[in-house]
Amino acid sequence: MSAEVLAQIAKEVAVCTKCELCKGRTKAVPGEGSANATVMFIGEAPGYHEDQQGRPFIGPSGQLLDRMFKALKMTRQDVYIGNVVKCRPPQNRDPKPEEIEACKPYLDRQIAAINPRVIVTLGRFSMARWWPGGRISQLHGQAKTEGGRIIMPMFHPAAALRDQERTYQMFREDAFTIPALIEKSEEIARTELWGFVPAEPEIIEPEKTIPVEKVKVTPAKAEKPVRVKAAAVAPPEIKVAEEMAEYQPTPVMEETAPVLAVTTEEVPEIVQVENKEENAVKAARPRKKKEDVKSIAEQLTMF
Repeated sequence: MSAEVLAQIAKEVAVCTKCELCKGRTKAVPGEGSANATVMFIGEAPGYHEDQQGRPFIGPSGQLLDRMFKALKMTRQDVYIGNVVKCRPPQNRDPKPEEIEACKPYLDRQIAAINPRVIVTLGRFSMARWWPGGRISQLHGQAKTEGGRIIMPMFHPAAALRDQERTYQMFREDAFTIPALIEKSEEIARTELWGFVPAEPEIIEPEKTIPVEKVKVTPAKAEKPVRVKAAAVAPPEIKVAEEMAEYQPTPVMEETAPVLAVTTEEVPEIVQVENKEENAVKAARPRKKKEDVKSIAEQLTMF
């Protein structure tokens, strides 16, 4: 049912004449993705490449989104991507308020048909729908719950590409919070939409200790010690000289290191041949090329 609704909206967008943008467009860009998407990304307006092909985010900004999806283990087929304006503004200028208002019914119907649990706004114009008058530099990455779903604003990918030292880093940090938002949205869906209330954790009270009455214990009187006179004992006679005379130590055999025979004969040529063979085997082993290492590094820093 959702897919049919989205297809109908796309047909209407393709022939829309509600604003002046219809006069300069090549192709309208209604949006694309899964009709049952958990996450919906909403941008601002199509650019040159999107206007040529009728698809959202396929230029440099779309390439950055694709890298983000790969880092998050997602694909375009898992999400839905759209814009607040369905046609390209001339020279990629900012969309006007009346143009955004003209396309608003299309976006409202798309959100209702898909019913995403998480909406990620890309850029200040799509953010203004939920944060009127807000500044994206202050609100980016700060999610809020509305209507049983989570909405989070992010910078537009184009802004991240223009300022890779600062804006890109914030764009990247916000992107990696999306999986946690999806997890949280599932809990919200169970509680607010389905009426599921999680069981309260069982509180274990500590065992009560029974007080013990204190009993006074009087120490017993110590008896006086009895003094006993020790008898005089004569010390035993020690015959040191005689015992030392009888003692004979056991002789200890000293270990001698084996004597190695030194020869002046030349080392056989067989050893040299074996070393050559080992070197040849080592040389034949495949080594990682610098290009391979570079490509791996590029993959690790892809997003």
